[in-house]
Amino acid sequence: MISETYPEYKLKEEAIEEGLKASQPCRLEYVKTSVTQGKTVVLDVAHNQPAIVIIINLLYRNSHFLQEKCMLSLMQRHPGKNFRVIYGSSGHKDTYGCLQALKDYAYKIHVVQAKHSRAKNIGEMLEQVEEVKAELIEEKGKETFEEVVNGGDIASTIDNALEKAKEDEVVVVLGSFYIMAEVRQHFKYNDDIDPVY
Repeated sequence: MISETYPEYKLKEEAIEEGLKASQPCRLEYVKTSVTQGKTVVLDVAHNQPAIVIIINLLYRNSHFLQEKCMLSLMQRHPGKNFRVIYGSSGHKDTYGCLQALKDYAYKIHVVQAKHSRAKNIGEMLEQVEEVKAELIEEKGKETFEEVVNGGDIASTIDNALEKAKEDEVVVVLGSFYIMAEVRQHFKYNDDIDPVY
């Protein structure tokens, strides 16, 4: 189909198929290191409300996009599992909107702050958590947000979430690239780090 649409590129079907197999770090990436303590951990750089909504669709629904790509949603890959989310964002992002989008789908939510200067301050995050928490308790009578660990430190929060995660849970880490840099360091990935960091 691509070759028909763009004949000037003269792409071979094998090359197209190989390209479609490629994956990017932190885009529904499964972590496979000893740090995960045998738990299922998925990373994604969803850090704004539209991206969070897409992730929710990927977690819970067999959307048209997924059918086209012949992928299974995480919910289909992990039937009957609950999702424990670790989330952090940049300072200028709509954290309240993201937490609103997550509150009905996440079993538990941990918020974090990256060490980067452009990260959302944990104090600001907690103000928005309190708003969403009050709404959630009023609407559904449930508590979804976990206590902040070590001032929102990413490594401490990951360890805490992994310790608390039960057999029926998948840990999903969402947030900006700043957060993912620290997350991947904690999981012992050997990535190049932005020198501005």
